[in-house]
Amino acid sequence: MPQECLSEFRTALLHYLDFTQKQSFTKLAKLQRERAVLPISQYQDRLLCTVAQNQVLVIAGDTGCGRSMQVPQFLLAAGYNHVACTQPCRIACISLAKKVGFESLHQYGNQVSSVGW
Repeated sequence: MPQECLSEFRTALLHYLDFTQKQSFTKLAKLQRERAVLPISQYQDRLLCTVAQNQVLVIAGDTGCGRSMQVPQFLLAAGYNHVACTQPCRIACISLAKKVGFESLHQYGNQVSSVGW
């Protein structure tokens, strides 16, 4: 393959990667803004304090309050590395794990995974 074609392909690929990265960061910035106004965010410190004092914590809240998405991220950011979250079905569990991984920029690597349903 001629060097000129390889150079053009490389340039196009870099533009594509830059575009997809900007799209991801735009989505992430929007998610972080939305996250800050979720009802659960005002309880972050209290949740972490309660978890530090108890081995098991059951959290109940209205649909959309952020408990499924935000609480695992609060705990992971605080240094807890064994967090169990339940969902009514396998698909919801996998979806939740993927979203938590995306929102946390996969900084926890394989620690964020689906564990059951």
